[in-house]
Amino acid sequence: MPCQSYSSSSGENLRPNIYSVINPIEEIMNGRILIACATKYGSTYKIAEFMGDELKKTGLSADVYAAEDVNDVSAYNLIVIGSPVYAGKWLPDATNMVQRNLAVLKGKRVAFFTAGISMKDDTPENREKLKEASGEAGREINPVSEGFFAGKITYRELSFLHKIMIKAVKAPEGDFRDWKKIREWTLSLAEYL
Repeated sequence: MPCQSYSSSSGENLRPNIYSVINPIEEIMNGRILIACATKYGSTYKIAEFMGDELKKTGLSADVYAAEDVNDVSAYNLIVIGSPVYAGKWLPDATNMVQRNLAVLKGKRVAFFTAGISMKDDTPENREKLKEASGEAGREINPVSEGFFAGKITYRELSFLHKIMIKAVKAPEGDFRDWKKIREWTLSLAEYL
């Protein structure tokens, strides 16, 4: 049903401007968060889903998408981009998403998270290695926050090539994700809204 318009005798539109009375769109947009991540075997996507769930528990609006599916970030106030590290780099899906949206991302608040098995030992050296993993994306964007988390390796899920790579660097098998640390970092993001 179309909205009815009211006019005064002078022709002035008297239809109430509901956006000046209550502006729910502005309120929603100020708290809208996108979590986009690349993943190879699903472990990093599980981290992203966990982040989204934790933010929703606080009453915030959070959408979680695979980075390859994100083509427009303009509707979000905070964009969280994550990737696991393979061969010392973020996956192309994450870096390509940054490049596709670079112009808009430069005007937004952006946070990065990186998952890597090396973070099972949380040292400044391991953090620095993971910080470098975002490569060009990290140099193009100045993230407001960066989270570095241990990942998960299950040998039977890996491709033949990845098994060789993982064994060559002597990475241990196991789930090293620290959900408490992930939760703490995730909840700290609210300060950037």
